[in-house]
Amino acid sequence: MAVKDFAEFGIDIQMDVFDSAIDNKKIDKILNENNFEIYDFVIGPVTNNLFNYFVSMIKDSELKIVNPLSKKQNLDSRIINTIPNDTILFNEIISFVKRDTTKSEKFIISDSKSISISDKIKRIFPNAKQFFSKINESGVDTKTLVYEDLDSTFVKGKNIVFLETKEKGFVSNVSSILNSFTNDTISIELFTTNKNNAFEGVNISNKNLSNLKFKYASTNKKIDMILDKQFIDKFIAKYNYYPNKYSIRAYDIIFDLLLRISNGDLDDNDIFEIEAEYIENKFKYTRSLGGSIDNIAIYLIKHENLKIDELIEK
Repeated sequence: MAVKDFAEFGIDIQMDVFDSAIDNKKIDKILNENNFEIYDFVIGPVTNNLFNYFVSMIKDSELKIVNPLSKKQNLDSRIINTIPNDTILFNEIISFVKRDTTKSEKFIISDSKSISISDKIKRIFPNAKQFFSKINESGVDTKTLVYEDLDSTFVKGKNIVFLETKEKGFVSNVSSILNSFTNDTISIELFTTNKNNAFEGVNISNKNLSNLKFKYASTNKKIDMILDKQFIDKFIAKYNYYPNKYSIRAYDIIFDLLLRISNGDLDDNDIFEIEAEYIENKFKYTRSLGGSIDNIAIYLIKHENLKIDELIEK
């Protein structure tokens, strides 16, 4: 769809698709049977191990190779890493909290596997109070807190809580407890520096996250059902299913790369440093110290009024 839509600008595009079969030997066969020097860039392979293998097998080529899905960034100068790394996400949400001049108390809640992140946040906000999940008598992390752990903790006014975990049960447990403390005089806003799958799923109350005005930095936002209706209808008509985040990311990446390369060289700073936004993703690249071209464009996301929207700072 991205290629066809871009071709409407009057630019001819040749696209070839190769099935790696998730097999190194198939990669070897594809490379032996095809001349990759004819391409402006290659997207993938999509799995991290195959991607790195492919890069190593064409080490003498200057071909641009696009890493579409992995956070594990390859620093080869030929690589375009399209997903911002976790450090950028961490720094952006911390910077947002620092920019908030409203008086607030700060707290950090984490499980035993996230203590290093908790301590990192503590070094940035020295006055923040730390809380950790309960360890039972056998030394096992229960991944829980109880109401009494936080009783009399929060002050009147604004309270900012960082929740650092990769455990769904802990997110469900903590968000429920925090929500029970909110009232007309106590406001609690929930943040995380690492939004992951633990914050999603049927056991996670969107109502609690909304009440806590949950905020985080993200590589993508949610598709706009009204603004992007034409794309959604077009996609469903072609594929007979609603576009998922991988389909949309594929569209956004390819359309963006075609737009950039049609205006110059992908190695040109004036080309890759331009920020461009599409359906769910945006891209702005910088050259890393290792030489790769890395996407640094991210969104701030908020849960509010039972909706998940981009957070626009005033």
